[in-house]
Order: sequence, then structure tokens, then C-alpha cells
Amino acid sequence: FRWVKVLMLNDLADTPHNAIFKCFASQMQERAKAFQLMQTELWPHFSIELKELFIGLHKQWFSTQGGPMPEPEEMTVDYYRQLGRDSMREMVKHLSVEERLEGLRPEELAKHLPPEFIEALIQHQKNK
Repeated sequence: FRWVKVLMLNDLADTPHNAIFKCFASQMQERAKAFQLMQTELWPHFSIELKELFIGLHKQWFSTQGGPMPEPEEMTVDYYRQLGRDSMREMVKHLSVEERLEGLRPEELAKHLPPEFIEALIQHQKNK
């Protein structure tokens, strides 16, 4: 206990490896910069669970529609992940069909379509 190191989140450098920590900084401008950096640099490497968590935290802290702060005992990872999932569902509603399907591999998409629909698509492609 001779030396106590204190991590000043507001003063961390604006680098990708600090972004996750700076999301919890006390100054909102530092949080905002951290979220922006995280989304541009780290987002592709995150699991869906981590994305849900940070989207939920972002909504709570930055959205005017985030609602009142939950009671401390309600501030759980599950709470913020659910808030993030709800936000993602709401965002998807506003995307075009093309945007919703973007990035899906044909075999991944085929798993969720009825066989007769797939056959019709194959026929349509042959007739082109």
C-alpha cells in the first residue's frame, strides 16, 4: 500500500487501446470521443454481446430518449445489453431491405428461407 496508482480516465490518450476505458470517463466529451474512436477502430473486433453492451451504455448516456437512470441495483450488464438489443432492433426498422441484407452470405440467408423461395430465386437467375 506504499504506492497507489490512480488511473485518470479523462486524461488517458485518445488511442484505440484506451477507448473502452475512456467510455467510463466522468467528462462527457471524453466519453463521446472514446465511443467514436471505439466505433471506428474496434467495432469490427467486438462480439455481438460487447456491441449490445456499449450500444446500451451509449443510449443511456447520450440519448435524450434514454429514459431515467436505473436504480443502482438495476445497472447490470444484462440491463445494458437488453437496452442495446432494443436500440439495434429499432435502428434496423429504418433500414431498406438492401441495407438489411448487406453482408449476408447466400448460404447464411438460405438457412432462413423456405425451399420454394430459394427454388424460385434460382429459376429467376437462370431466366435472366
